[in-house]
Formats: sequence, C-alpha cells, structure tokens
Amino acid sequence: LMDMERDEGKVLACCAMPMSDMVIEADIDVDPDFAGHHVEDYRGVVSALVDLSPTIKGVHIKLDRPMTFQAGQYINLTLPGIEGSRAFSLANPPSQADEVELHIRLVEGGAATGFIHRQLKVGDAVELSGPYGQFFVRDSQAGDLIFIAGGSGLSSPQSMILDLLERGDTRRITLFQGARNVAELYNRELFEALAAQHPHFSYVPALNQANDDPAWQGFKGFVHDAAKAHFDGRFGGQKAYLCGPPPMIDAAITTLMQGRLF
Repeated sequence: LMDMERDEGKVLACCAMPMSDMVIEADIDVDPDFAGHHVEDYRGVVSALVDLSPTIKGVHIKLDRPMTFQAGQYINLTLPGIEGSRAFSLANPPSQADEVELHIRLVEGGAATGFIHRQLKVGDAVELSGPYGQFFVRDSQAGDLIFIAGGSGLSSPQSMILDLLERGDTRRITLFQGARNVAELYNRELFEALAAQHPHFSYVPALNQANDDPAWQGFKGFVHDAAKAHFDGRFGGQKAYLCGPPPMIDAAITTLMQGRLF
C-alpha cells in the first residue's frame, strides 16, 4: 500500500489477521478485464519437484481435470496432515490447464512450506481450490508492460509473460528480476531464451549482493534501481505489475511514482 492509501484506512486483507469476530462489507466494482472463472475444488498428484534455488522449490501438480484461470491468479493448496490451506500463485500459463506449477519459498518455522521442502514427494495426493485473485494483465489498458519480481514473486509474472507471448501480444514487455545472488536467481535461462526468441521482450536480472560474485556481469543493486536505470527514470505511458517481498514492492512503487508512471 502507498502512504495515501494507508491514510484512507485501506488494508491488504490477504496480509491482515483478524483479532476478533468481524463483519466485512465491500462495494466491489467489476473489472472489465476480469474473466470471472468459477472457483472449484480439485484433486491433484505431485508430478515433479524441482529445487529452483536454495530456498525455493518448484512444485508441479497434475490435476484431476483442467483448471480455467487468468495468468496471475492463485490457488489455495491443502496438504496432508497440515491444518488449513495455503495460497500460492500459479506460475504456469493458462494453456497448461491440467498441471499447475507453484514456486514455494521455504519460510523458517512455517509448517506448510517446511513440509513441502522436506517431506512432500512425487506421487503424493493433494487438494486445491481456485482460481482466486484480481492480479492479471489489464488487456483493455494501452501501454507497454513492466514486470518487477523478487524471490518466489516471480511465479505470477512468469505466468503472465508466458501467456502474453503465447497469445502473440505485441506490446513491449520488460521483466526485472531481483535476487540476492546467482544461486537465488532462478529460471534465468528460461527468460534469456524467451528474450532471444521475442524481440519485444526484454529480461533484466539484478543482484543486490553481486559484489560477492566477481563473475557477475549483470546489474548490481536492487531490482527497482535496475528498472530506473533501464528506463532512465521515466516510466510514463507504461503499466507495471509488481510481485515480491513488501520492502521491494514499496521501493518499486516509490521509483515508479518518481518516474511518472502514475
């Protein structure tokens, strides 16, 4: 949230923890780009587990039937022996509807992420529901597209970018991916290959601990600074989609505002 939104009393409900019983009332405007796919329950089987980085695991789940969703949305995953469900963004494009891909960061002390990283096995049965969320590309809005991602926040932008390229979208697309070091900069080869195949897609990785790796030839610093340097601090006429840790989001919003994105 921006400071002016906090001053208006707005909150991020997905990050809020109720301390007592409450009633929620909301006036929700229907977004013209929202497809409104119905939320359904699915059964799935873990089909692959991939160590994307030392702290992020790729989880592929074969579903009992295809899921219709918009790139950028998320699902709620229920694991055996773990109370409640956990929300994870979809990393696969909607064209791959019968097998979902999740990027799951290990949270220290987290029951669900600890189970996924240490105990979940290929062949395990899981349950999930979805799709949820209003995070998707607004096709009705003109302007080139900027994606800024950090950590496992790459999942939604990955889904969106793959979908845009598959659909033949001709807008200029730029992905800025931030990580601490090369080991945490996962799926780099995928986006470098996409940039080589699609002239209107650019990929800019940034490492904020790059000084520890003398072989690194890319941008050294925070991902929002990489975006600022790439566009010379001018973002007017573009649309930005951000996904990652809250400090990264706050810094990126400040940079984009200074560059007249909005």
